[in-house]
Amino acid sequence: MTRKVVDGLHLQKDSSLVYPLGVGVGVWDRAGGRHAILHGHTRPVVALAVSRSGKLIVSAQDGDPGCQARVVVWRYEERQECGSHEVHREEVAAVGVSAGEEYVASLGGLSDGFLVLWHIPTTTPICSVQAAEPGMGVASLLCMAPHTPTLILVGGQRILRAWSLNPATNRLTPTSISLGLTERNYTCMRVDEAEEFLFAATTTGDVVKVRLNKPPAPGCHPSPVLVSVMAPRPAPSPGGPRLTRAPTPGLQAMAVLPNGDLLVGDVGGYVRAYRQLQDVTEEGRPACPAPPRAHGTVKYTHPKDPTRPLLQQVWAVEVGAAVTSLSVAGEEVVLGTVSSDIYQLKLFFQHQDFNQSRSNKTRVEFQGQMRNPKEKRGTRERNVSQRKHSNSTHALHKTLKLDSVTPELHLLSTCHSEPINDVTFPRDVDQLVVCGGMGGVRVWNVASLQELLRVELTGIVCYCCCVSPSLHTIITGWSDGRLRGLGAESGRVVWVMDDAHHAGVNTVCVLKSGKLVSGGRDGRVRVWAVDGRRVLMEASQKEHRGEVTHLALAPTETRVLSCSGDGSCILWSLPELERVYRLTAHTVFLGGQVLGSGEVVTVGSDGSVMVWDRHDGVLLADLPASNRPITTVTASKDDATLVTAGEDATIRVVKIICPRQVWNWSKGRVTHEGHGHSGSVAKVDLSSDGKVLASVGEDGGIFFWKMPERR
Repeated sequence: MTRKVVDGLHLQKDSSLVYPLGVGVGVWDRAGGRHAILHGHTRPVVALAVSRSGKLIVSAQDGDPGCQARVVVWRYEERQECGSHEVHREEVAAVGVSAGEEYVASLGGLSDGFLVLWHIPTTTPICSVQAAEPGMGVASLLCMAPHTPTLILVGGQRILRAWSLNPATNRLTPTSISLGLTERNYTCMRVDEAEEFLFAATTTGDVVKVRLNKPPAPGCHPSPVLVSVMAPRPAPSPGGPRLTRAPTPGLQAMAVLPNGDLLVGDVGGYVRAYRQLQDVTEEGRPACPAPPRAHGTVKYTHPKDPTRPLLQQVWAVEVGAAVTSLSVAGEEVVLGTVSSDIYQLKLFFQHQDFNQSRSNKTRVEFQGQMRNPKEKRGTRERNVSQRKHSNSTHALHKTLKLDSVTPELHLLSTCHSEPINDVTFPRDVDQLVVCGGMGGVRVWNVASLQELLRVELTGIVCYCCCVSPSLHTIITGWSDGRLRGLGAESGRVVWVMDDAHHAGVNTVCVLKSGKLVSGGRDGRVRVWAVDGRRVLMEASQKEHRGEVTHLALAPTETRVLSCSGDGSCILWSLPELERVYRLTAHTVFLGGQVLGSGEVVTVGSDGSVMVWDRHDGVLLADLPASNRPITTVTASKDDATLVTAGEDATIRVVKIICPRQVWNWSKGRVTHEGHGHSGSVAKVDLSSDGKVLASVGEDGGIFFWKMPERR
């Protein structure tokens, strides 16, 4: 799941999850255990919305500078695109689907700023207006009413605005929301089921409540008004500081339950449930008095501050990272975090009858003979107070109330939230992969896509990783210049080699004998012997003027190829580490491979695949594969297939024509392409059986590809 997309995770009624995934839209069928990716974008998805019925999905991408941004509408059941438009310029901030699935609304970003309505039956845009006038603020949020298809709410930095569509003229009319002097930066907006109130979460940790005042008849357009700015109620602290509200971080995600309770997710890594309190009682007194203190009382709000402590916390659950998405379906809640984790909560409700404990009859109290000081002499008044109910006062009003029991948090899925630098299959093991990057080292199960092991070291980045032949140790290279051996089951550090390379270890590989070959940013190539917890250096060479970008072992493990950013590749003999020959070209070599036949394959910044002779290093072929730099290459065991990837985020399979068992390198051609990454691909690796390809990159995604069958 793309962690930067706020409000991008959606829970369907069939328990499936819809979320942005790089340049596609991911659909996870949890019941069937299947994953699907909807392809229709050329750039990363930045906004995602699902219709109320769940039948339509709307996704949007940003365009190239000066180009139009693309908005795509999908049908959920068929997993197919049903329409698209490119009206916005460069950026799309938010999208939404109206009630009845007749309109798709999209809001442009800073460089665009237009609110566009797209008619689904005719697949044409019908209206486009400036969402916010100059000086009003920056519009970045979009909220559709649950039942009224013509009501659209826009929010953002210091702006809350309502738009109404006239279907007869296809024109949008703005309606100002009376907020007084209240200024907030809004992060999320929700409308309750009755379409009576709008709730807007803010960066200051409070919730702005607005009465929509929907027109009772055509032609009437009463303005929405501010009801209150609700803040969490502080806990009693006798003798403590005088708090007017509980200190909370900014809110980023919110959901409104049918009973009026609120679920909010904040940037501090908590999900909280709040119950709304009334601002005043029937007698007109404040329902939220000041928190009790040891001495005296204090006013709980400033005269110019409309904030009131009207949110009573029911429970709070810590998730450990800022919450970016919150979706509710029945009693199930799923939430996404900035660390690309997806959690599940189950809500517990309890039935409560508010009318059994109180009388439903109108209470009439008559004044006695004693006269009120403001009452004129000779008059007698009666005070009538009636309890308010949402339905008839004589009918029993039952509702579901959130239980105070804290729900259990279950992790559904997790992934890397930072760029991944390396991925590798353990020797002769096709069910597991090891990944290393900014988030540390993780071990994944290929079949179930479950994380089996996580090792995090704060302040440093893992550049490379491999697994020992015994499968007991994960060898890793880090940005602090150290080589570390990690237990494959426990994740504990088994051994550490300090100062293995200056400024960082870029690449490492392991031989069947257990020896290690490493390359670093200092341009050195070194051979290490591991004896238990001791690591001894056996050989070291410094012939590269630039950093070593990649090491590739020959299948016979008698030679190793080192690629460098100085435009050279050197083939070394093992274990003495003596140079066999040196390859040079006008490119920055980023990856290489030694084939079983002895030929050397290299890739680099020029976007071509070069094949070199095994005897004297003469260039045999120069195959253009991409117009962008190629960062990684791997080969099948029969040397008939090469897989390349690079900065264009595309996986390419290159087939080598082999007539009469003689390699015809000049006739190599690209037969398959894979699209899914939203950023540069750092590494690809084939499983030992050649059926599964793993790829990782700067977008933090791990992709497993089914290799095409050889014909």
